[in-house]
This record gives sequence, structure tokens and C-alpha cells, in this order.
Amino acid sequence: MNAWALLLMALGGIPAHAAVSSGTGANFDAAAWSLSDKGFRELYSLDYEKARQTFALLERTEPDRAFSYLFDAGALWWQASNERGLFKIRPDLRRRFENDVREAIKKASALVSSADPRAQADGHFILGLSYGASAQSDLLSRHWFRAYRAGKNVVYHLKKCLDIDPDYVDAKFGLGWFECDLARYSGFLGFLARHLMGVGGSEAEGIALLTEASRNAVYVRHQAAIVLSSFYIGFKHDYAKALPIIQALRRDYPASPYFQFVDIALLFKTGDPAGSSSAARDFFAAFSRDQTTAQPKLMTLLCSFSSKACPDRSLAEESLDWFGKAIPAESALGPGHFPPDWNERDHLAWLSTLYLYRGYAEEALGLSSLAREDFDRVEKDYPDFWDNQFRAGYCLENPCGGKELGLYFRNLAMPPLPAP
Repeated sequence: MNAWALLLMALGGIPAHAAVSSGTGANFDAAAWSLSDKGFRELYSLDYEKARQTFALLERTEPDRAFSYLFDAGALWWQASNERGLFKIRPDLRRRFENDVREAIKKASALVSSADPRAQADGHFILGLSYGASAQSDLLSRHWFRAYRAGKNVVYHLKKCLDIDPDYVDAKFGLGWFECDLARYSGFLGFLARHLMGVGGSEAEGIALLTEASRNAVYVRHQAAIVLSSFYIGFKHDYAKALPIIQALRRDYPASPYFQFVDIALLFKTGDPAGSSSAARDFFAAFSRDQTTAQPKLMTLLCSFSSKACPDRSLAEESLDWFGKAIPAESALGPGHFPPDWNERDHLAWLSTLYLYRGYAEEALGLSSLAREDFDRVEKDYPDFWDNQFRAGYCLENPCGGKELGLYFRNLAMPPLPAP
């Protein structure tokens, strides 16, 4: 994924120590900060509809603040990045995203003309991220030159922000990501990208900037941590460095199934399969209690790391490795090791889910005979839980590979259409 896409995907959430002001500049008052924090907690809990309602209220409460529109754009892009095709299915959400970007640019452009250096710095910072959103929108529309021009503006405004205030650590978040992203390209393509974007493409410098932002930024401290961990996971495959970052995010957002799920995967990747399956059991115990609110979140949890199909082949292979270790351990689990308020039926529901999803992974890899064994086991040997028995029976009669599974999760996640 390109740099400005991740800038917007990751945007959101205000640390508790964020400065507030009721004077000039872009800062909110304490009530507005509280409202924005609520919206991002809902976002990271994958309660997308609630988050959109909260950010709509923020825009009505603070209609003259550029940050109001930038935060809403970031929240919309987070969902669209995790649920591919969302803007095509819901053009009303794409229009809202594009309107947010236009409003953020308009409000921030006024800030850069202020006599207050702090307001100027805020304006350039917001413009940097807003032009990143504009670039991504242009890429979706295949307007390549407009996307390049917007990308140039990203770097220009973030550097201008630091020229005004060298201690404006939030701007280092965007520049750090660009450094890391461009460092991945070599040869003529790398030279051209670095020359056009005006960024050095130093991986070490990018990591240093992101690390500083993840510790000291005011507006995007958590988001710098998200991007830094994503870089370690997706590009460096350095899971040991990513794990403490994700665990810190879990502490800050304890209700987030997203960070819990990534934590489970990283525990396995860092050589702790027992800890991973135990964390997955605890996750399932809470997650499984409300099918109505939980099932729509499966697409983000299970599909956001896939390239196209859900799951793609590499993720299916990794999942099969995880199930191979988790299922024997969880099958042997006694009541003394159950999570609080868990009974034998809950344990059987957990095992049913493990076998069903192992069947999905096997089917995605073309291991149809093994998949049929797991689907048959779920249908015949376990009590009803959610739609597990129906899905197992369906997959015994119909294809349930990556493409079909992705469609199933997309249908579960389908947001309600607005009233006509």
C-alpha cells in the first residue's frame, strides 16, 4: 500500500496528554477532544457505524475546525482500507470522504495565512495529511498526475510545518512513513520516486522519525505506532519489534478486537504458540457473546491482511500452521483452564469454530478432502453455534475457497444503506 494511503488509514485517536486550546489555531476544547477520542475508540473497536455518527456530531460541534473533517476522513479511510470495495458499494461514504478532504484543505489553508505560528504549523500539518487523502482519492479514480501532484504537496507541507516549528513531532509521522515506504524501491524506480517526492528514502531515518512520533506526537501518537508496527510486520518481518508496539496499543485500546487479533498473530510469529492460542481463547470468549455485533467485524479481522482473496494463499498457509498447534492444545483443555463464566458448551463452540476455520484454510489451499473432514465434523459432532453448522453443511455442497469466503465476510459486514 502506498504512503499516503497509510497516512489516512492510520489517522485517528487523540492521546490523553494532547494539548487543548479554545483560542486561535486548530486545537479543540476539552469536550471536542473527548468526542474525537470516543469516535476513534469506536473505530478501533470496529464499530464503524457508531464511529461515523460520532464524527458527524464532531463536525456539527466544531464546523470551523480543520481537524474535524480530517479525523472523519481518516476514520472513513480506515474502514475502506480494511473492507475493500466499500466506496464502490457505498458511494455515499466516498462522497462524504471526498467532502471531508475538501473541507479540511479549505479550513487548513486559512490557518497557514494566520499571524499565529502555531496556527500556521497546524495548517501545514493538516494540509499535508489532507493532500495525502486527495492523492489516494485520485489514485482510486486513476487520475495519475493529480495523485502525483497531491503527493508532492504532502511532503512540501509536512516539511513546511517543521520549518515553522522543529518540535512539531506529528509532522515527522508522515515524513517517516514516506522515508520507509520509498526505501523499499531500488534501481531507477527508487531513484525516480525519491527525486520526485523530495524524500531521501532512508529506512533507518524513517524508522527513527516514526519511533519519535509514536512516543511524543500530540495528534497522531497512536497512528505513528500503527504505521511503525505495520512496517515491521509487512516489510521487515520483524515480529519481535512489532509485538511490544501492538501490546502497548492494546493497553490504550483494551476494547479493540483489531489490536487483540494482531497480538494473537504476533505471539505465534514470535515463537509462543501456547500464548497465542490462550490469547485467542480469551478473545473468543468475549467476542462470541454477541453475534449481531461481532460477525460484521470478521471481514476486517480476517481479510484486511489479505492481498486479494480472503484468505490469500500465504495467510491460509500460516493459518493452517496455527490451527495445527492450537486445535490439539484446545481439545485437551480441561474446565479448570476455561475463561471466566465459560462452560462446556462454550468450549465446544470454540472447538467448532476452530475446525470450521481450519476447513476454510484447507479449502483455500485446495486440500478439499481435509476440508470436508473438518466441515463434516462441525456439522455432526458439535452443538449449534452462530451459523457454524449451516456454513459447514453449505461448504460440503458448495465451493468455500478464498473468493467465496471473501464474499461471505463482505455480506456480513455490509453496512446499512441510508434511508431513501
